[in-house]
Amino acid sequence: MTAVLSSQQLDRLKAAIESDIAKGQYYGAVVAVSRHGEPAWLEAIGHADATGKTALAKNSVFSIFSITKAFTNLLIFQAVDRGLLALTERVSAVIPEFGGGLRSTVTFYHLLTQSSGLPSIFTLGAGRYIDRFDEVFAAIVQLAHCESPPGERVTYSPMVAHVLMAEAARRVDPKKRTVRQLMTEEVFVPLGMKDSALGVRADLKSRHVIPDLRGNVPAQHLGHSDYGPDGAFQEEHAEMPWVGAVSTVPICCDTQRCCDEVAPWWVRGLFQRRFSIRRPSIVPETNRTSSFDSSVFPVVGRRVQPTSGGVSSCGVKPYADINLERLPAPALTAIRAPVVALCG
Repeated sequence: MTAVLSSQQLDRLKAAIESDIAKGQYYGAVVAVSRHGEPAWLEAIGHADATGKTALAKNSVFSIFSITKAFTNLLIFQAVDRGLLALTERVSAVIPEFGGGLRSTVTFYHLLTQSSGLPSIFTLGAGRYIDRFDEVFAAIVQLAHCESPPGERVTYSPMVAHVLMAEAARRVDPKKRTVRQLMTEEVFVPLGMKDSALGVRADLKSRHVIPDLRGNVPAQHLGHSDYGPDGAFQEEHAEMPWVGAVSTVPICCDTQRCCDEVAPWWVRGLFQRRFSIRRPSIVPETNRTSSFDSSVFPVVGRRVQPTSGGVSSCGVKPYADINLERLPAPALTAIRAPVVALCG
């Protein structure tokens, strides 16, 4: 570790976490802090579960939930960079069975920006498993239909969008790999993320911190091994491209490698664009609209080349209006945030 931070401030942070643990807010935490891209502090505090018998380690393996979406996004960006997809391409052109009605106008841009109009689905319904990709995909094709015209409003689609993107990445892949193979060979291996996987790989199980949602999430996340109400997060062969990845805090904190070594050149440029946040607005969300200026990413064949100019605007919440210069990559930015993994 080369970067230097104030030991006094780090002690304050550690004391605050220890206080939270003592109050029962969570069981423990692994915290990594970096400065100017250089790692500066890594600490494991507390335990992995309510029993207090297993201390957390700096290399504890966590289910990283929606950070998984960032890796799925990368698969789409790579496919675009290789000329296999275009951001303006309709999803139904790649996945014909995902057609009919408003769904036929959904593009990959809509999926990436959560503006597809597809429903906010967290599970497939009571008693249904979510760990096998083929089953989840088939259910989404059958059940998920647009609730509003694509591009009209932003609605977080926690499951549907990234299942569709993962399936699209799989279908255009010349090698016809599975989603797990794609994520492993195109993201984790090139980055040296040896402790990361889609599903709890066998060699990581002994270090995996089993998620305890403590009743805060009403939905269940069932896996075919029937480990429990959230057993899908313990499945070795789970293939959930929206929430199913596992990793360690040191690996997730190493964001520069992700931007410089795996993301296409034009995606790296997106991180340099500024987010301009206007003052709070009381305009109802239902009245907000979003538009995609095609001059931002004109299609060249099946490739997309960024050019200067053009602004895409979308309403994110009833109380916020955010202008995004060029294409926003919302989930991908999650990798660049300071990493804190909490247990319980």
